[in-house]
Amino acid sequence: MNQGLSIAIITKNNPQKLARCLQSIHQQTVKPHAVLVVDNDKNKTAFPVIKLFQKKLPTIVYIYKPNTTVPNARNVAIAECDTAIIGFTDDDCVLDPSWIKEVLLALTNNGALYVIGKSLLFNPENFIAQAFQTRYAYWLSYELKKHSGIPSPYLMDTKNVTYKKSSLMNNHICFDPAFQISGYDSADTDLGFQLASKKIIGIYNPRMMVYHQETPTLSLLIKKAYYRGMLAMRLSQKWNLKGEFIHLPDRRIFYFIRRTKLWPAEFRAMLKD
Repeated sequence: MNQGLSIAIITKNNPQKLARCLQSIHQQTVKPHAVLVVDNDKNKTAFPVIKLFQKKLPTIVYIYKPNTTVPNARNVAIAECDTAIIGFTDDDCVLDPSWIKEVLLALTNNGALYVIGKSLLFNPENFIAQAFQTRYAYWLSYELKKHSGIPSPYLMDTKNVTYKKSSLMNNHICFDPAFQISGYDSADTDLGFQLASKKIIGIYNPRMMVYHQETPTLSLLIKKAYYRGMLAMRLSQKWNLKGEFIHLPDRRIFYFIRRTKLWPAEFRAMLKD
């Protein structure tokens, strides 16, 4: 097996953002061994983008898997990967130029089997996106402090994570398609619990950064929260959780709405961290 790194991207009808993501991979200070693009769109909208980047990224692999779940598409990428390390990011992400460099340093110097990075906001001018990012930043900080800097299963996030492939294959760990509902999935969180059940520990590297374009409208934010809530219930049932997904100050909708006026200030504070 090649000892390098492959980056996997699952995409569906998002060619412009996919091109932006691939351009950020092309601009890496350390180049990947391969880029695996799994096209989940029956219309093959990713294919023309792949053709454009074949000279910039000589080893770019197009995998056509229409109408499958995102968890299954990730499993396909793992199966197709022939390197020791596989990283995942989303098609609407932009990678910091030193992303691959930081991945390799972390996995080499710390003996970790997976690394979770820091996700920043690509569209910080949007208030709704700020709100979502603020909640994410709070959750990240809370979980890291609770577990002495070691990422918990709740922080597993396929827009910015890398694994030693052996840690998945040797333990028969894969993404579970049961954790996708209506295009939303928490199979990455479930995979985090699978890793934890096998005593596999990773690290958090804040220098491994991506910029993610978050949900820009209130209706989409509510829809996303609704399906994420349903998926949290499934996760709670499978892993015998007792309300760990609930942020206690936000349990009552009145307090949640009242706190929205604090979101911009919280977001600015988060940027300073």
